[in-house]
Amino acid sequence: MNHRKPQQNDNWPNPAVAWYMVIILMLAYMFSYLDRQILNLLVEPIEADLHITDFQMSFLMGIAFALLYSITGIPISRWVDSRSRRKLIFVGITVWSLMTALCGWARNYLYLFLGRIGVGVGEATLNPSAFSMIGDSFRESKRPLAIAIFHLGNPIGQGLAMVVGGTVIDLVARLKPEQIPSIGIAYPWQLTFLIVGFPGLIVAALILTIKEPRRRGLIAVGENVETAKTGIPIKEVLAFIWTRRLAYTALIVGIAIKVTLAYGSVSWIPTYFIRSFGWTAGEFGRIYGTWYIAVGIVSTFFAGILANRMTARGRHRDANMKVILIGYIVGIPFAVIAPLMPNAELAILMFMLTFFFTNFHVLAPAALIAITPNQVRGQISAIYVFMLNIIGVGIGPSLVAASTDFLYGSDLAVGKSLVLVASTLGPLGAILFYSGMKAYRRCLEDSKQWEGELREH
Repeated sequence: MNHRKPQQNDNWPNPAVAWYMVIILMLAYMFSYLDRQILNLLVEPIEADLHITDFQMSFLMGIAFALLYSITGIPISRWVDSRSRRKLIFVGITVWSLMTALCGWARNYLYLFLGRIGVGVGEATLNPSAFSMIGDSFRESKRPLAIAIFHLGNPIGQGLAMVVGGTVIDLVARLKPEQIPSIGIAYPWQLTFLIVGFPGLIVAALILTIKEPRRRGLIAVGENVETAKTGIPIKEVLAFIWTRRLAYTALIVGIAIKVTLAYGSVSWIPTYFIRSFGWTAGEFGRIYGTWYIAVGIVSTFFAGILANRMTARGRHRDANMKVILIGYIVGIPFAVIAPLMPNAELAILMFMLTFFFTNFHVLAPAALIAITPNQVRGQISAIYVFMLNIIGVGIGPSLVAASTDFLYGSDLAVGKSLVLVASTLGPLGAILFYSGMKAYRRCLEDSKQWEGELREH
C-alpha cells in the first residue's frame, strides 16, 4: 500500500501574529485558573454557610470540576483535530465564565456542585485547542518557549485568584446581608463568584481577534489524501497510541501524579495558612498570591529558555523531558518539608521553592507535540488533560481532605495531610516519569516516519 508523506508548509506564521495568539491564549488560560481556583479561598465561609465538611468541600474543588471536564474533552478533541479551534475556544470561555457567575446564585451544595461541573465543561475546550494551534505556529526549536509562555496563565491566574479574590473576599465579608444588592443572593461569598465570572466574556471576545493557523505535519493515510485535512479514524489513532504506549504512559501518568500532588496542595494551602497561622483569606491571598505570580513567571521562562537552548544544540531533542525530570526530583523534597515549617515565612519560602521546580512540567505539552502528528494532537492532548484532571484535579483535593477528616480527625491536621501526600506521590511520579525516557527517545527517532504508520497498524 502506498503512503504519502506528511503534508508540510515552510511558510510559518508571521512571528508577531504567532506571539499575539500565544498572549491571548495565555490570557484565556489565566482566566480559566482564576475562575476555577477562586473557590479555594472561600472554604471557610462556604463550609460555615452550607454546613459541609472538608471532604465534601474537596468534591467541589476536584471531582465536580474534573468529571465532565475530562469526559467531554475526548469528543471535543475530535473537533480540535479537524475544525476551527478558535471558535471552539470562544464558546468554551463563554460557557465557563457564565457558569462561574451562576455559582454566585447557588444557595445549596447541590447547585454549587452543578455550577462547578459547568465551569469544567467550558474549560475542557481550551488546552487541546491551544496546544494544537501553538504546534502549528512555531518551529520545534521555538515551541517550548511558546508553550511555556502560554502556561504563564497558570501561575498568573492562580496568583490573581489569591490576590484579587482575597481582596474581594475581605471587602465582601464586611457586608451585612441587607447591604448585598438585591440580585437574588443570600451569602457574601456568592458576590465573589459574580465579580470574578463576568469579565471572562471580554476575553472570549478577544479570542475572535486571533487567526486560525494553517495545519502542518499532516498525515495522509494510504491513498486517502483527505485524511491530511480531516480526521484520522479513531481505530487508527488508538493503534498509533498503542505502539507508543510506554512513552505516552510514562509522560502522561507521570505528570498526572505530579498534578495530583500540586492540585491537592494548592487547594488546601490557603486553608492551611488560615488554620495554622491565623491568617485571613485576604492576607493570605495578597502575600502568597503575589509571590506565586512572581515565582511562576520566573520558573516558566527559566524552563522554556533552558529547553529551547538544549533543543537548539541539536543533541537534546528530549530536552523537555529532561528539564521536567530535573524539576520533579529537586522539587519534591521541598514539598515534603514545607508544611513542617515553624512559621508562615519559612513555609512560604519552602512552598515557593517547591513550585519553582515542579512547575517545569509546563513543558509536557511540548514533549507530547514532538512525538505526535497534527491530526492526533488534539486527541492526545485530550487524553493528557483527561488523565491530569481525573487523577490530579479529581483526586488531589480529596486525598488531602480525606487524610485530614478520617486519618487525623482534626481540622488543624491539614499540614500533616500535605506532608503525607507529598512524601508518597512525589517519588512514585518521578520514578514512573523516568521509566519512559528511553521509549520517548525512540518515539522521537520514529517521528520522521509518521507517513502511513497509522494504516500499517
